[in-house]
Amino acid sequence: PMSRDIAEIETLVKTYFDALYDGDVERMATVFHPTSALTQSIDGKPVITITSPQPGDRRIDRIVLGLFDYYSGLDMGSLRVEASIPIDGVAAGENLLEELAFKQTSQGVWRLMLSNPIEQSQTVALTVSAKDQQGNSSRIERIITIGESK
Repeated sequence: PMSRDIAEIETLVKTYFDALYDGDVERMATVFHPTSALTQSIDGKPVITITSPQPGDRRIDRIVLGLFDYYSGLDMGSLRVEASIPIDGVAAGENLLEELAFKQTSQGVWRLMLSNPIEQSQTVALTVSAKDQQGNSSRIERIITIGESK
């Protein structure tokens, strides 16, 4: 029932704030999904997250990114998304953002649905980089082995 859902949400919110106040990392982790990443910008650089794909995925049918800059804003011309293998006809190492139809689904979230999902057993490195309007840069890399069990 709805009242049970609300009670569960209230418990999670209370746990979150108590853990934040106490600086209790282990208790904080109980509030989030195991594959989530809590990020912050303490150095003035853009924040980049790769929500999908995740390590252990058996196939890649989408790429979902979170990109945000708290201070000067993102330099949209600097955004790069590269893969170590060809994706939907774009050669390895080329900027997928320039060649494929990433769609902004909400503030700071971009998604690409692959025309040809990657299902063969292989290892894929996905690298995302961005600069803000002041020239500060961030870069992350995720390595995914397709077909590896979770």
